[in-house]
Amino acid sequence: MFLTLLCVGVILLVIEMMIPGFGVFGISGLACLLGALFLYLGATGEAAMIVGALLFFTVVLGVWFFKKGPHSRLGKQITLGFRSTTDKGYTTNGDLRDLVGKQGVAETPLRPSGRIIIDDEPVDAISRGEFYEAGTPVRVIAVEGRRIVVEKEEV
Repeated sequence: MFLTLLCVGVILLVIEMMIPGFGVFGISGLACLLGALFLYLGATGEAAMIVGALLFFTVVLGVWFFKKGPHSRLGKQITLGFRSTTDKGYTTNGDLRDLVGKQGVAETPLRPSGRIIIDDEPVDAISRGEFYEAGTPVRVIAVEGRRIVVEKEEV
């Protein structure tokens, strides 16, 4: 039984490494390995205490790693800390901030999202909750990343 649990635990951990997901295979593999250790140690009360202490320290170490680990010296070496931000010169597919204030026409109904035409170019946009019919003149009031917010242009 010990060897069966050991082999199943290792196989489940390998599956978790190959197909990461919800952690079901990893947790099951860890449980099998702890069960194998319990059986190897003789399945006594002392063995249960050893396995329980090992499980406790594993959980504490895991919580520490996810909270503090990326900021530690070792964590900085094994995690990606570089950020591609606009203040470092990186932009998305296109900077749309120059659209603020421009006027356009709703190509499709905005309920509240839809498509507008600005400078003969179709652009996906969203209103502030209002519904506008196709053909309604609109003006861009804000750009948040790729999200273009418009309001009805008073004519």
